[in-house]
Amino acid sequence: ILLGMFLLSGCIPIERSEDKNKIEVTGKAEFQSVPDQAVVMFEIQTNATSVMEAQKSNTERSRALIEAMTAKGIDKKKIETVQYNIMKNMQWDYEKNKNIDLGYKVVHIMKVISKDIQSVGELVDAGVIEGRGERLGRGRRGRPAGGPGVGGVGFAAVELCAHAHERVLAQ
Repeated sequence: ILLGMFLLSGCIPIERSEDKNKIEVTGKAEFQSVPDQAVVMFEIQTNATSVMEAQKSNTERSRALIEAMTAKGIDKKKIETVQYNIMKNMQWDYEKNKNIDLGYKVVHIMKVISKDIQSVGELVDAGVIEGRGERLGRGRRGRPAGGPGVGGVGFAAVELCAHAHERVLAQ
């Protein structure tokens, strides 16, 4: 009897509802592509004794950057604010062993996307030079040097992307 039960138990199919109508695929693929767009990040930093002065100066430099980018053929829709900060600008005086109040600092980070990756250098130059700034000098610990009235458009980073090919792979 035990032998019969053992043989019959192997003939009864057991279905799991979770495995029904399910296909599982595992694999690995590599894809190489040539970049077709550039993302350029600009940091616009202004310092002033009052918040209003710092914001006004930053707004002027931001507008100049946008004008410089549109003059180079960038659509305004491809220029956007990534970050905007207003902060008290303090600097440590090591000789006096105390913080010195320098007023206020406004930092505006803008992203510019270009399909013309060959002209990225020109975009950077236009943003930094024609955007009424200079490459920001860095003081101690990587912080911008200078006090009130100092500021400009500083170039932050360039990233080349294969944007169109990412969409093809996702489809």
